[in-house]
Amino acid sequence: MKKQCYLLAALIAASFHTHAAEITVAPNSMYFSGWNFSSLNPNSRAERINMTPGQTISGAFNGFPLSWTVNASPTPDTYGVWTDGFNAFGTNLPTNISRPAPSPGQGFINRGEAQFASTIPFPTGTTIFFQDVDNNEIANLRFYSCSGVQVDAGSFDFLKISSFNTPAYSIQGDFPNQSWQVAANNSNDPNTVNGITVRSNEVCSITIQAIRPLNGGSINYFLGAPPNVVPTAVPTISGTTQVGWRQAPKQPSRTPNCSPGARPCST
Repeated sequence: MKKQCYLLAALIAASFHTHAAEITVAPNSMYFSGWNFSSLNPNSRAERINMTPGQTISGAFNGFPLSWTVNASPTPDTYGVWTDGFNAFGTNLPTNISRPAPSPGQGFINRGEAQFASTIPFPTGTTIFFQDVDNNEIANLRFYSCSGVQVDAGSFDFLKISSFNTPAYSIQGDFPNQSWQVAANNSNDPNTVNGITVRSNEVCSITIQAIRPLNGGSINYFLGAPPNVVPTAVPTISGTTQVGWRQAPKQPSRTPNCSPGARPCST
């Protein structure tokens, strides 16, 4: 009996961790109001910085140190940093979502491995954004604790922001080592942006394994974290989630009190 209970508990846990939601940022929601975004700006100017294999560029996120490290092959691979304000937050965005200004510092890579890392866990609700996914590009994202243990990402959510060209996405592997994969759906993307929202308070680093068959190009990545009050996500009839509005709850029906001595009532 005890063994069966343990097996049932494991199945329930695995089931829970395989159902992530898709959250859609709605127009006029001011969704990103008060958010903190990654800063990568070592020279205090807006510029593109090309990096060499194994190089790290330091920055800040949510008031704490942040690093972007690349481990990739030499040219023709493409990797580096767009510093704060150099590259746009994204295109084809819903209106009035309070996008950041200046735009966040971003790391970019087309092939090889890169990593965002901090010395303390990222806040729950932190989102890793990815921009300009096209030309058969694939990104595999894994999440790790400060001690280097992989954090299961099966309960993390997909954040849909741009209005079209949403890349394909899926959860890979089995509990407790699930990760995410994002893949291009088109050959040319105008820098649309979406993200994966972390639902854990243990993640200190995010590793990206980048795949691109063609030379040139890259996917751009950056981080953002909401303020203490996280916007409420309300499922729609179709099963996706709209953010920034809430339906009024139904009032419970009330049974009339028709007992002797009560006020007159109807049934």
